[in-house]
Amino acid sequence: MTTNYVRGASASSADSRAEIVGLLSRHGASGVRCISEQRRTTIVFSSGDRQFRLLLTGPAGFPDETDDSGREKAARRRWHTLALLVKAKLEAVNADIVTFEEEFLAYTVLPNGRTVFENTQQAISRAYAADSSVPLEARP
Repeated sequence: MTTNYVRGASASSADSRAEIVGLLSRHGASGVRCISEQRRTTIVFSSGDRQFRLLLTGPAGFPDETDDSGREKAARRRWHTLALLVKAKLEAVNADIVTFEEEFLAYTVLPNGRTVFENTQQAISRAYAADSSVPLEARP
C-alpha cells in the first residue's frame, strides 16, 4: 500500500503548487498568487480583511545537490512539504482546533508590509535572552 507521502513525493513542484492554491481557494482565500523569482516563491492571498504571505526559498540551500536533477528533487520535496503544511493548518481550522487567524498569524501582512513574524522575531529573541525562565503552565 502506498501512503500519501510516497505518492506526493513523486508529484511535480507544479502539482504541489496547484494543490496549495486549490486548498487555500477552497477554504475561502481570495487573490491567491504565486510569484517566483531568484529561487524563491512568495505565495500571497487574502482572507477576510487580512493579507497573508508565505515564502518558499530554495532549493539553493541544498549544497550537496548541485546538479539539475538534485535541485528538482529538492524543489519537489519542499513544495510537497509546504502543501502538507498548508493542508494540516486548514484541517486544524476545519476541526475548530484553531481559527484561521491563529493558524496563519505569523504570515499575516501588517500595514508596514512586514509579516507578524518578521515584525516580532527580534523582540521575542531579546525577551528570551533577557529572561529564559518562562513558565510553562497554562495562563487563562
